[in-house]
Amino acid sequence: MPVSAPYDVYGRYPMKLVIAAVPRLLGRDGAFWFTVSVIASLVLALADYAVAIFIEALLKAIDLAPPGARVAGWLDDWNPGAVELLGLLALVGVLRGLSQFGQFQGNDLVHEVVNSRLRLLSAYDVLKNPAGKFVSAADTNLKVGEIFPKVGLFMFYSVTVVAMGIQCVVYLAAMLYTAWQEAIIGIVGAGVIGLIVLRINRSVRHAASGIPEEQKGLVTGIQRTADNWMLVRAFRTAGREHDALVRRSLNYYRQFVRAKTLGNVGAVVPIVMSVFLLVAIIFGSMEWFGTPGLSLVALVYLFARFSMTAGRVAKGFGLVSSMSAHFRLAAEYVARFDRDEIDKAATPLRGISALGSGTSSAGPPSLPRDRQISEEGPPEIVVDNAAFSHAATGPLILDGASLYANPGEQVGIVGSSGSGKSTLLGLMFGVFRPDKGSVRIAGWEPDAYFREYPERLGYVGADPFLVEGTIKDNLDYGSHVEHTSEEYREVLRSVHLLDDVDALQDGLDYRIEESGEGLSAGQKQRLSLARSLLRKPKVMILDEVASNLDSAMENEIALLLEQLKGRCTVVIVSHRSGILRFADRVYELTAARKLRQIETDLAHA
Repeated sequence: MPVSAPYDVYGRYPMKLVIAAVPRLLGRDGAFWFTVSVIASLVLALADYAVAIFIEALLKAIDLAPPGARVAGWLDDWNPGAVELLGLLALVGVLRGLSQFGQFQGNDLVHEVVNSRLRLLSAYDVLKNPAGKFVSAADTNLKVGEIFPKVGLFMFYSVTVVAMGIQCVVYLAAMLYTAWQEAIIGIVGAGVIGLIVLRINRSVRHAASGIPEEQKGLVTGIQRTADNWMLVRAFRTAGREHDALVRRSLNYYRQFVRAKTLGNVGAVVPIVMSVFLLVAIIFGSMEWFGTPGLSLVALVYLFARFSMTAGRVAKGFGLVSSMSAHFRLAAEYVARFDRDEIDKAATPLRGISALGSGTSSAGPPSLPRDRQISEEGPPEIVVDNAAFSHAATGPLILDGASLYANPGEQVGIVGSSGSGKSTLLGLMFGVFRPDKGSVRIAGWEPDAYFREYPERLGYVGADPFLVEGTIKDNLDYGSHVEHTSEEYREVLRSVHLLDDVDALQDGLDYRIEESGEGLSAGQKQRLSLARSLLRKPKVMILDEVASNLDSAMENEIALLLEQLKGRCTVVIVSHRSGILRFADRVYELTAARKLRQIETDLAHA
């Protein structure tokens, strides 16, 4: 169940949601690289302290320090020669290089691990989630294209803030040890700067809180108008739709600019204020504290490193704040799944090493080609008082729907757009499961009936689904059995497509694009129909198969379906009566979300 919680106007969310979401987003790989980044940052800060010691020792060795000057207190008696100093510098350089590599590698891989886990979880949700609930294509596109990349960056900068925050603590500790009075000034000043940055980033969260909603409206609006551009032009509503998209785009732009500007201000404030803070530290040391010159030089170096790192922390914190609303959405999304489901979805990542070598557990799809088509007769279909909703607390799409089809019969389903016809079909072939009531095919649950012999089901939708490849590849799509050349030709002949294929230069080996470019709308739909018939299905489901075809092609399909009577049970969803004229009974989905049988004369009209 999703975690629900109130969010204030600044986009803040309960800590329990953050605590639950972070390990789910990171997984073991992400947690490992998070740890690597933190450890590397700690080593880097210690290496910078070693550089400060080197500077003191170098100044003393070349007689730029007053007699009796001490090096780092606890190294008071250390008088290194040139070789030792150069060796120390080389060692520190190696340590800094390795630690920076670890920091960069850790941050980058946390970013990509989180992004990849979310993409894989989305793929699992769409294709393999056993819950079998509807997943919106627009929402999926928004998540994968907009939300998830921002969440990956959110985690990237979160690691940066944590790791470099640890660096800042180490720098402050080294400053306290080197010159504690000046360090106190630095700590107080850093605290003031931090409060200012926190205040700025609160405004950043507020400014960015509405960005995901504007993104969603923009993406879904563009997709909706692109899918229906002809209708929009025909109804002369292009101006209105354009104004709505422009408004969404400008709202997104305004909020983005405000959030980025405030975030950049928050990043620059520590840099500017640190200069004045450094002036105060040096003034206090020279006028009040009398700190030895070597210690002051080391302190100035450490403070410079502290200031630069604190600036990067402030910059990262601003970016984290600007993407907090995206993280909130991802946290709500992953809360829908238990840890086992998330780990199962992310399993393919485990075969990839840190260098990108190896293979994932998800190889190219392979299908057994030696199975036999089930030879039993067509089944009966019984939908008994089925109720269904796409969300646990959402409205019912079906409410007490009942339908019956005898073995080998043809049943039609009609209803207004959005009444739940396609959802009912999803229940019939086991993609969805009813919340109440039951759906049975030959006494079996649909998923179980089709699982052993997928060839039992044939399906053709309104939009032909084609894959990039040959005509033969498209006929074979989803098939688990071998077919002879004559079987291909026979099924193409049955849908009046054989002459067209024979006229192509390569025949069955003619290559088409995924969009079906090179084939007419009727040819693409007939190819989809031939693919289903090749399976010799026991159940054939047609969902608005004639919606994009002319009356002649609709009549051809109706005659073909008549020949299937007794060979398979056919369910036809259509708003056109021509394709229903041979149906044994027709059901209408009513406004009450139920099915009622209507006079079959309507089908024969």
